[in-house]
Amino acid sequence: MEQNDDLEKFFEKAKERAQQIEREKIDGAGIDPNQEQRLRDRLYRMIEYAAGRHDWYDDQRHRFLQIGLALMASSCERLAGATCSDSEVTSTN
Repeated sequence: MEQNDDLEKFFEKAKERAQQIEREKIDGAGIDPNQEQRLRDRLYRMIEYAAGRHDWYDDQRHRFLQIGLALMASSCERLAGATCSDSEVTSTN
């Protein structure tokens, strides 16, 4: 439990330091607040787009996996049915 607290403190300090560095770079670049807001909005939209694309590809992968598994199951069922004759099936019952 103590280790988790240490990790949380470490990440909180790292986050604060990163925000401080970001603020220093923005202030040093002479970007006015309107430009800063536009840059933030654009960056946010870029991140949302990338996350959406990742979700789309993940969804496509899942769909193709399900289709592949269904085709394999169907093929195995047909193969099992073709290799067993009706007499073998009725003799086991």
